[in-house]
Amino acid sequence: MRLSLMCNRGNPVPNVLPLQRRYPLPNGSEKPRTYASAPQVPVTHSRPPDAMPGIRRHNYSDSRKRYASAGPASSWMEQRPRIRVWVALAVQGAGLWSVVLAAPPTNCSNFDINAKSTQALGEVEAPRAGGCNTQLKSGYPVPDPKCTPGAVNPTLTVDVLRNPEFRTSCVRDNATSATQKANTYVWYSINHPDHNQGVMQVCELDHLVSLELGGADSLDNIWPQCGPPNVVLRERYFKEKDAVENYLAKQVRDGVMDLKDAQHGIAEDWTQYREEALKACTGSKCNAP
Repeated sequence: MRLSLMCNRGNPVPNVLPLQRRYPLPNGSEKPRTYASAPQVPVTHSRPPDAMPGIRRHNYSDSRKRYASAGPASSWMEQRPRIRVWVALAVQGAGLWSVVLAAPPTNCSNFDINAKSTQALGEVEAPRAGGCNTQLKSGYPVPDPKCTPGAVNPTLTVDVLRNPEFRTSCVRDNATSATQKANTYVWYSINHPDHNQGVMQVCELDHLVSLELGGADSLDNIWPQCGPPNVVLRERYFKEKDAVENYLAKQVRDGVMDLKDAQHGIAEDWTQYREEALKACTGSKCNAP
């Protein structure tokens, strides 16, 4: 409660008047309540109280009227400190989650690898438009061995692939660009599908020998793997081959299979490992690095 006392040196004895304070009610009205008496000194000067130096008049009722006239914004303004606290906590929480969920960055310079190195696993003919034909093995598509025999990067050794800090991003899209890779659609006479992403993805520019198995990022190791239509994404051919790649990579990391055997085996016929991969890779057992 604030009092405005107006002093007058010529009237040392004050009159006594009751003091009232207003309390807001739930319906917006105010209820006066009388308290103890307080002194009041008559004013004998002609200047209005607002003009007196050092004196500030405050009308509690007028302040509430100003807030009420401002509408809903006034209540928001009164809660700004609380809102800022919650926003700060939300932002901080999101940041903490992003730190927890984000994968640790990989410094590819820590590995003695050449991202552009490549060694073909077979003879390669100079591809031309329409010169390559997708073949079938066990009812699943495989690339034309004359155009896509598969290739490996000899600098991706077993030690590198077993290192938990290695990521395929260290070699992906380093030897060939996205435009160069897209030329394989023309070689295989396949039209590039529209909206080829997310659940609508029908084709994938696949590394025949996957990068996690030491495959190269060169064109003799890349082909458009498409289909089948009218199935959910996880049943597309390239998703089933992903399971084979993850399975073989785990076999190599665990020392169960020799790296060269896995590389040549997936290049010759990736479908031969399909049943084993489906049985072994459940949940996150065979996730790629």
